Amino acid sequence: MTLSAPTKKMKNKKNSEKFSLCILNTRSVRNKTDELNEYVVDNDVDLFIATESWIRNEDTVIINKLVPANFDSLFENRKHSKGGGIAYLFKKSVKVSRASTKNVFSTFEILQLNVLLGKNHVRIVSVYCPPSTSVVDFLTEFAELLSNLNTGPGHILILGDFNLHDKANDSNFKKFLLLLDAFSLKQDVDVPTHRHNHILDLVITREHNSIIQSCDVVDHQISDHYYIFCNLTFPKSEPIKRTISFRKTKNIPIDKFRCDINSTIATKADTTNKWMFITTFFPKYWKNMFH
Repeated sequence: MTLSAPTKKMKNKKNSEKFSLCILNTRSVRNKTDELNEYVVDNDVDLFIATESWIRNEDTVIINKLVPANFDSLFENRKHSKGGGIAYLFKKSVKVSRASTKNVFSTFEILQLNVLLGKNHVRIVSVYCPPSTSVVDFLTEFAELLSNLNTGPGHILILGDFNLHDKANDSNFKKFLLLLDAFSLKQDVDVPTHRHNHILDLVITREHNSIIQSCDVVDHQISDHYYIFCNLTFPKSEPIKRTISFRKTKNIPIDKFRCDINSTIATKADTTNKWMFITTFFPKYWKNMFH
């Protein structure tokens, strides 16, 4: 199995009917919250993944600015040093649960979700491998991860920044491709994901049961990496339905409302109990406003 040579940057093709996800090595979300929030909303992204989020546990203000309305979030923050970190932003309508991994990995960061799309169970695994990592050690641990995932139920989707340079004559890269092949997996990104013309960010699925309908790479110049925008073969989750009751203010019977106010004010004048005005006036007020 080989990857196509980097040839072009592709534009995302938004499909409003299919479940969409997007991944980006943000090189810190800390000063990019508005841009990322806007991209997620404007492109109707159901699940957004940020590697190298650089978020800390105490960054509540940054998190609140990053997460769009009607979205939830999950984070795997680096604990003992700066940088790194993985963030998930997903619509509240998406059924998501955080999954634990059997092993503790030292060569890469990982955050795994179980996502239920209709009757389809998808295990979405995000990976960030720092560039300083030993490739030999990474391949050993990544093989352990694939072995664990291979025995579980449902579909598999592995995404992230692997920091492996896609050079045809690189022995470590060849070993990586052979490892994917051994587990009947394939890599879906075939154009550069980094400004230096390398495919560093990968999307991996089962070779014979891929759940990727389209996989496009988009450069918005927000990072030295590019967005990877994917549509899955599954439809979007049904939005959460809410019942909202309201009444147009122009339909309020003004004469009756005025009489209620006058009579309530008169009641207030006859009592020294300041709470009498509140308990008498407001029930009548709401009755006329909304019934």
